[in-house]
Amino acid sequence: MRGIYRLMNDERRLAAEIPQNAREYDAIVVGGGTAGAIAALALSMEECRVLVVERLNCLGGMGTAGRIENYYFGCRGGLYEQIDAEAKGSEPLGYTVSYPNGYNCELKERVLEEKIRDLGGEIAYGADLTGVIMDGNTVLGVEYIQGAQLHCACAPVVIDATAEGYLCQIAGAEYTLGRELDQKVQPFGNVRIDLVEESMTGSHSYTDCGYVSPIVPEQYSQAILSASRFSTYLLDDYRIGRRLLGITPYIGMREGMLIQGEERLRLQDVVNGVSPKEKILFYAYSNADNHGKDMAFENRPQQDWMIACSLWGLNFSLGVPMGCVIPRGIHGLLAAGRLISVDHDLASCVRMERDVQKCGEAVGYLAALAVRDRVDVRDVDYEKLEKKLRASGCLTEKNHVGFMDSRLPARQARIKMPLSPEEIKAGLASDSPGMAIWQAAHAWQDRSPLYAFLADENDHLRIHAAMALALAGEDAGAEILLECVRKQDDFVPATSRKYNMIRGAAALYLLGRIAYAPALDDILHIIHDWQQIHPANFKKDEFLADEEEYRFQYLSQAIVAAEEIALLHPAAREKTDAVIHGVIDDPAFSIHSTLKGRQQLKYQMADMIRHAVDCLEKKRK
Repeated sequence: MRGIYRLMNDERRLAAEIPQNAREYDAIVVGGGTAGAIAALALSMEECRVLVVERLNCLGGMGTAGRIENYYFGCRGGLYEQIDAEAKGSEPLGYTVSYPNGYNCELKERVLEEKIRDLGGEIAYGADLTGVIMDGNTVLGVEYIQGAQLHCACAPVVIDATAEGYLCQIAGAEYTLGRELDQKVQPFGNVRIDLVEESMTGSHSYTDCGYVSPIVPEQYSQAILSASRFSTYLLDDYRIGRRLLGITPYIGMREGMLIQGEERLRLQDVVNGVSPKEKILFYAYSNADNHGKDMAFENRPQQDWMIACSLWGLNFSLGVPMGCVIPRGIHGLLAAGRLISVDHDLASCVRMERDVQKCGEAVGYLAALAVRDRVDVRDVDYEKLEKKLRASGCLTEKNHVGFMDSRLPARQARIKMPLSPEEIKAGLASDSPGMAIWQAAHAWQDRSPLYAFLADENDHLRIHAAMALALAGEDAGAEILLECVRKQDDFVPATSRKYNMIRGAAALYLLGRIAYAPALDDILHIIHDWQQIHPANFKKDEFLADEEEYRFQYLSQAIVAAEEIALLHPAAREKTDAVIHGVIDDPAFSIHSTLKGRQQLKYQMADMIRHAVDCLEKKRK
């Protein structure tokens, strides 16, 4: 039916008629953040009448108000570079000097606003989305509140750049939230702003503050309040070294709702080279930058990549096709930013600030062409769109670099794929076996060489061949993996620049993956006596801050492995439940872990483990 739809008590309802005085635009961008501001700029440059609905008092999102003032990977090229250069060019006028690889956040806010306004765009600050105007499955506009007044605006194309997908949700678009087991999203962060007095330059540092659901208002509000009181912001003397200028006004969510688009990118497809390659809008580039350490509870593709192969730190590029920004089954609606149609496992790879800005630009041009040619966004002439994207530098094959080891100089960093049989054997026999394990499991149809390696005298070759076979779903090397578990193999590979997984814990994961029942008693023994786990040669790093974190990896991997075996072997369930609940139901059960980058902050993981066990047990029913 035609009218204004709102969310009421988490239900989407037809709430009101469309008022006669609704203003008309060519396009509406809801959310003027990292993607939305660039989308609005691209639309304005194409002479479209644009309205930006933004809840803050500035444009740019985490890149301005959020004070993320330099870039972590992502691809070069496009409108954002022009904006950054113009902002940096004004620094000599007396503004704080930015990072060499960054930009001035305050100047960027100003440049974005001035350019959009000079081109005729309208910006509604302090405005919150309250409803979506629809006719059937077609979006016609939005309702928003600014001050104490409701406003309605209509346009043939509306862009959801809210990051959390609020507009798409009200419009009835399909979406997913978080990982499959417990719907948790990436840990969120908060940014502290400092002035370095010696150089009079601006600086920022972030603290990962835990987990929060972006669709539970009470959780979200509490997260904003608690994040500003972390110990990393509390100094004995704020006058020494770095001067605290402030804390950002909102938290940095790394993941929220992910729409189901006309196409969807998946980590498994991307790293195996079978993702879509037509109608590409831009290329993204990063590692699978999961900031959590609870990998035992992640989706299987991410577990395979990060636990079995320790490939957290391997960078790779991927093309984002047009279908990923078009919500499936909804007309007149586009998505821009980190809510685009990717799976949870890939979400951490496409959220880099450079790439989110490129996404906004591509969606802006796509919307402009739909308006100009009076067609649905699905029917836009891709050749016309491609021409614009290439002219601005947003789309270039130079950004499609494949797999890269970022520890090496650029000329040496590219990893040639696929690996030859000789390269795979050498990799399995080395202390950096990750890509060889992955390739042997996924690229070798004839696995007879792996069976031969199981009897080799080289421990690395023998164990890593067993890991590759388990990753391929075979148990021929299961006893070798079980021996790794029994001796609590504390070897940590050097595959990634950081976040490498202990081999004994990886063996636990793989035994669970193949549901190897003969390993159950040994796995339950680890769970029962988890406090007695002590590495013989512990080396502190960013992933393993201390021995308690080491034990957390063994305990969490063992619990999931036992549950996977119990899932396929009903006779083992009673014994499994007794051991697991004997540990986690104890009111005194306590185990901590850290998050990325702040080893002094310890997070209680007991309730997460209890909830994960509850979710795993529900899988049996």
